[in-house]
Amino acid sequence: MASLSEVIRAWLLQPVAAPINELQRTFNVNRAELVERLTGIDTALTALDAGVNKIGVETQALLSEVSTLAAAVEAAANTTPEIDAALEAVQARTTTLAATVQAVDDLVPDTPPV
Repeated sequence: MASLSEVIRAWLLQPVAAPINELQRTFNVNRAELVERLTGIDTALTALDAGVNKIGVETQALLSEVSTLAAAVEAAANTTPEIDAALEAVQARTTTLAATVQAVDDLVPDTPPV
């Protein structure tokens, strides 16, 4: 049998027990939803990381090819104005691309926030 203090305590807590239980259920649901959303974000970031790495590799390959072609054109020393103009356009695009890649890199901190 319950003591008088236990009966009084149960009687006093009865009006708040249901809201507390509801808050606890809501908290558990929200926690599960938060874990699910964070897991989804992590998956998306993993895919984004792979894409960014691929872009980096492809960009570096293109920059290397532009350097190689520029050196070949300069070594030939017998170019046409069209070749010179095409090379200048590619070099300008390379500069723009490098700036764009740097701008994207600057958006993401080098060390993750704690």
